[in-house]
Amino acid sequence: MGNEAPGIVAVDVEVEVVDASRAEAGAACQAAFAGCVSFTDSTAADADRTVHFQDYDYNPKCLMVRAGQTVTFSGDFIRHPLTPSCGPELLLEYRDTAASASFVMGAVGIYGYYCLDHGNPQGDVMSGAIQVVP
Repeated sequence: MGNEAPGIVAVDVEVEVVDASRAEAGAACQAAFAGCVSFTDSTAADADRTVHFQDYDYNPKCLMVRAGQTVTFSGDFIRHPLTPSCGPELLLEYRDTAASASFVMGAVGIYGYYCLDHGNPQGDVMSGAIQVVP
C-alpha cells in the first residue's frame, strides 16, 4: 500500500459467489422464507393467482393456492430471472423474453423463489413464497 496516489486506499475484498444450482427438489424452505408468515389466500376457484413483479418487488409476495392450481408470474424476466430456491419441486424457473410464465402447483408445501439478479436462495431482498395446500 505504499505506491497509491494520495487519497486512494487499496482494499482487499472477499466476495462470496452464490451458486443458485445448489437448490434441490425436496429441500424444505426455512421458516418464514422471504418473510412470509401469512399468505394471500387465492385458493377459491375464481381467485386471481397472478404474481406481478417490477422494480424489486413481487406482488403478492406470499401466495396460497391449492394443489393443481396454476400460478402465473407476470413481469420482465430479462431483468428479473425467476429462480427456485426450495420446496417439494423446483418448478418456478423462467428466464425467457415473454412477459408471463405459468406453473401448475402439484405437490403440497412451500415453494420459495427469488430473482437471480436481485435476491438470493435464502429469501432476502427480491424473493417470495407460494404455499400449496390440499
